[in-house]
Amino acid sequence: MEKEIFLSDIEEKVYLHGRLYMFDYRTETIIELKTTNAVKWQHSSGIIPRQSDIHQIQCYGWLFDGKIKVSNLTLLYADMRDMLAFRVTLEDKSRWIEERLTQLHTSLQITKAPPEAEPLTVCYYCRSRLQCQTKGVV
Repeated sequence: MEKEIFLSDIEEKVYLHGRLYMFDYRTETIIELKTTNAVKWQHSSGIIPRQSDIHQIQCYGWLFDGKIKVSNLTLLYADMRDMLAFRVTLEDKSRWIEERLTQLHTSLQITKAPPEAEPLTVCYYCRSRLQCQTKGVV
């Protein structure tokens, strides 16, 4: 799916692309699969569902609206033994998408510098964590 979006803050058109992995037409549900390790432990530790994954599937709901009937969103986390599903609320993410695209477009095309780092819970388990800590990101 491709959608043209006008970024009013910088007066430019960009194109947002998205691809669904799963869609259940009977229940009108977009399902986003995330493979990971230790699903049950991550859930009990409050790591999943991740906010970035929630934003992603909500953006899919907005992006595909009008092309297919979307009534439900489900995040499915799976490892080799377990699967956990989380229902996500449908939200109009148009403003959030425009702000995010403006930030990324500005970084890539105008300033030619990476956007500000966004530390996440999973950063604490990353091998490169010390590099980010040195820079004051995490």
